[in-house]
Amino acid sequence: MFAAMGLATALVMTSVGAPIIQIDPRIAMGGTPQDYDGLSAYRAAREQQQQYRRNEAAMEAARAEAAEAARAEAAAALLREQVGGLLANDDCPGAVRAALAGGDFSLAREAREFCAGTTPAPAAPK
Repeated sequence: MFAAMGLATALVMTSVGAPIIQIDPRIAMGGTPQDYDGLSAYRAAREQQQQYRRNEAAMEAARAEAAEAARAEAAAALLREQVGGLLANDDCPGAVRAALAGGDFSLAREAREFCAGTTPAPAAPK
């Protein structure tokens, strides 16, 4: 219908058919309130998002630290068990070497003191 008339005719016809709206000055216009500051709201939301990310990073670091501590405890327990087994088999030099190789110098000292305080087992009769 509009293709045959042309654009100017279509605009005139549309504006003639539109209702006339009167604006009452006593009614407040819609939209954003005058005291609303979009930039402040944006900054507050951005700060909240950054704080959330900082909290997440801190929690992840705490989880990683706890996991590392658990691995260290497990490694220390395994080393202590290994050194204890060598001491049980009367392999004092091997126990001290294992403790030193594991980096536990206090365990190596304990193994040396344990070996120094024990008497060698009697030789088997021939």
